[in-house]
Amino acid sequence: MIELIVSAIGGAGIALAIAAYLSKSYLKIQSDKLLARHAHALAVEKELLGHDLAAELHQKKVRTSRFETDRVEALKAMHEVIVDLSAALGALRSHANIRPNQDFRPSYFNGLKGMFSELSDTFNEISDAYRVLDKNAIYMDDSTESSVRKMLDNIQEYYVAALKRCQQILSEAQALEPNLNASNQPKELVALWTEMVTNWKSLVDPSARLIKREIREQLSA
Repeated sequence: MIELIVSAIGGAGIALAIAAYLSKSYLKIQSDKLLARHAHALAVEKELLGHDLAAELHQKKVRTSRFETDRVEALKAMHEVIVDLSAALGALRSHANIRPNQDFRPSYFNGLKGMFSELSDTFNEISDAYRVLDKNAIYMDDSTESSVRKMLDNIQEYYVAALKRCQQILSEAQALEPNLNASNQPKELVALWTEMVTNWKSLVDPSARLIKREIREQLSA
């Protein structure tokens, strides 16, 4: 009788032990499955995040590249304006030439009036230069924009002064009529042209060099 009771108790203990083992094993399997699903979800999320980050970085690179390209074009447009404004200096030189075989008096007046006309035409182009600057200033840093704007302000003041200078010389030449000649001319025209070129370079060269340097830096980046 006792043996049967012990046997029954032993059998129940074994059954409980087996049930506990199976339960623990089941929980571990379920836990492993849950962890595996979680790990897979994390891997998928990481991959998607990587794709999104790569796409965002690519778009940022494209935007940056486009901005840098636009910046170079803006600086080139401003440099072209400076070149166009300085083109008048070459035209002024042709008006300043008075050949020895020419009648001095009419040649002097024609040359001076021609220089005045070239300066007047170029002065009108300065307004266009300001518009180019305003249009492209968004692509320039504050320092560059300030430098270029200051240069245009100086050019405008210079052209006003140059026009007044030509008008003054013309008035002085007219006061010498009809005795104007090479010896008493108020200002030798080639010397006047040289004076204008020297003044122009002092006004323009610093900003022109700045723009060219920035263009080169952008292109070499």
